[in-house]
Amino acid sequence: MVGGNPCETRTTANARSARPDRYVYLRRRGTGWCVTDAPGPFGPLKSRRRAQAAARALGDWEGEPAAALPALRARLQRLSADLRFEDAARLRDRIAALEEVAESLAELDRLRALELCLLVPAAEDGFQRMVIVSGGRVAATRKLLPGAAGRTEAGAALAEAARAEPSLGPADADELLLIGSVLRRPPPELRVLPLAHLRRAA
Repeated sequence: MVGGNPCETRTTANARSARPDRYVYLRRRGTGWCVTDAPGPFGPLKSRRRAQAAARALGDWEGEPAAALPALRARLQRLSADLRFEDAARLRDRIAALEEVAESLAELDRLRALELCLLVPAAEDGFQRMVIVSGGRVAATRKLLPGAAGRTEAGAALAEAARAEPSLGPADADELLLIGSVLRRPPPELRVLPLAHLRRAA
């Protein structure tokens, strides 16, 4: 972060994970679930071990991963009632992994739905840093000059964001998670604007 600014440099490439190749995704394969390195909607997930346990918990479940939890919890209760404690302990651990994975996926889904413009003061006096979040990624960044020149740069950033392809990649997810942490505890100098509002005004 430069000068305490949450969006100055940490939302650019140097904010990305040093090893995004270690991330994994859940994926349907045949009648079951597997863990893969190929980007998809169910990830990225930072723990391969937890993802594998979640995939085993899902078994042949055909819907969204989180939707499997009620049936799995009911099965756990039956195993405990039948005194099948080893099976219950194994399932309990897999349910815990799936709960963690489902929570991570829900947060990523929420962040990927964001269509926002973040504005913060830049390091240079009188300038602003503009960060546009769209399509599951930081779609454009600009340093804005005051006045008409800044408005021109903002329009170029909006045009760039409109051309950006949606992303499910791990590096873009890293940036989204960083932005999510900033939005949970926004600094007073941060302005957050709906992207639709800016597009209408452009």
